[in-house]
Amino acid sequence: MMNMKTLKTSIFAATFALAALVSCTSQDDIYKEFVKDGGLIYPAKAADVKSETGFNKVTLSWLIPKDPSVKSARVYWDNKTDSIDLNYSDFTDTVKVSIVDLDDRSYTFSIVNFDKLGNRSMTSELTATPYGKNWLSTHEERQFKQAWADGTTATVQLTEATTEMVATKFRYKNLDGEWVEYGPRMTPREVNFKLPNAMRGKYIQFCSGFLPSDGRDTAWMDWTKSTVPVRYPLDTKGWTVTATDGIIVGNRTADKLFDGVKSGDNNAFFCKKNAAVKIVAVDTHAEEGHYPTFQSFTAYLSATMGYRIVQNVYIYVGDKPYDPNDKNWKANFGTPMVNNTTYWWGDVNPNRGGQLTEGRYIAYVISGVRGKNFDIRIYELEPWGFILSDAN
Repeated sequence: MMNMKTLKTSIFAATFALAALVSCTSQDDIYKEFVKDGGLIYPAKAADVKSETGFNKVTLSWLIPKDPSVKSARVYWDNKTDSIDLNYSDFTDTVKVSIVDLDDRSYTFSIVNFDKLGNRSMTSELTATPYGKNWLSTHEERQFKQAWADGTTATVQLTEATTEMVATKFRYKNLDGEWVEYGPRMTPREVNFKLPNAMRGKYIQFCSGFLPSDGRDTAWMDWTKSTVPVRYPLDTKGWTVTATDGIIVGNRTADKLFDGVKSGDNNAFFCKKNAAVKIVAVDTHAEEGHYPTFQSFTAYLSATMGYRIVQNVYIYVGDKPYDPNDKNWKANFGTPMVNNTTYWWGDVNPNRGGQLTEGRYIAYVISGVRGKNFDIRIYELEPWGFILSDAN
């Protein structure tokens, strides 16, 4: 008969045996699920991963693993919500993959390799920050200053380059009236830039590119339109000119100021020095809506010293005729475009300008000269500007 001690010992032994059986079964299942024959299989992971930041993109690169079992890789980013797959057979020595359409913020990229059986490698990680519109918005574009025509070439003048600017490009209308983007680009150190075969009197457009020191792609601003068109010498044919009574010397009448001939005494405007005020009134006969916009006037003067010092010069532009015999001209002519300037000796073809002014009529006033021995000689007064209605 089994005593109580023996019974307890038997029950304990049976319980232990059952527990051992259950435990061994569970460990076997775990082994079969997670442990492969010969141990865990980990393909070689991506090593020495590098990145290059670009505009809304990051380019990753690493050497193809030497482990021949590695066949493919998957790149994850944005907390593994996005990914891209690639096959190593598509590359020779180095893998290079660009992740595009990114925001300008920090991203962590995770790379996992796979063998042909689908075994995963350990993860390689790298963090990079691309740049985009937000970064570009912290930079300043050059400012347009002026543009002028020299024959069929337009010279554009901009302010100096700003931080991280690498180039500025242009587009404009050529002589055939077609919009073209000019191949050569303005370097950061340049402020004047020539555009060949450019149509005068038209707007130009420009945009600048920026690149951070560690960046890969140049980021370009949107196109900026020049504030004014390319200025040029206006066509003066058909303009009529009258002058203050009694100031003309011989037949050197005031219309010679606008006849297109820039030298020679027979083609000069002579006016008497002893006349107190000399006013030349001009009617361009432009139609309303097509008035010229004046930017400056270039005076072609005599080479003789005494004829070249002309002071107290005023130029007015308006939409009503000017009276060349108006004694109260300073009060009646309004605000001058060019206010009390002087043409000095040694001033070669002096160009005088002021605020852009549109109008049909011009008044050119000389209210003083220096010296007493010579009459005033001006061969040509060349107006520079554009016709705004024709500018686009």
